[in-house]
Amino acid sequence: MITIDKLMYKFNQNQTDTFTIKLGEDEYACRKLPFQKILELDDEYEVETQKGAYDRNLEVIYLSCDVFRQLLDKVDVEGEPHNIVSQVLSPIEVLTFYTQILNQYVGQITQDVDNLKK
Repeated sequence: MITIDKLMYKFNQNQTDTFTIKLGEDEYACRKLPFQKILELDDEYEVETQKGAYDRNLEVIYLSCDVFRQLLDKVDVEGEPHNIVSQVLSPIEVLTFYTQILNQYVGQITQDVDNLKK
């Protein structure tokens, strides 16, 4: 039977999830966005198109990693704030980065399913 303590533990874990993305020699400190936010971004951008999916990827990276918002304070970027990401990372790095962010949720889902099986 689930207890309040277990739920509080899960709640606190979800509030403080941080992780590191490694691209080549560079490491980026990130924080896990609420999964609902990921879903909202899928709805906000036309992810059925390559441009929409790419813009969604940029936004997820931008929101997940403070370093890009800090960089935006120091340089000017045309268009949306998340465009700073595309000024620093190549398209393949953006895709790799986004995939690694999504893997944070897949790992949690797999862990949750394993716990349910017990």
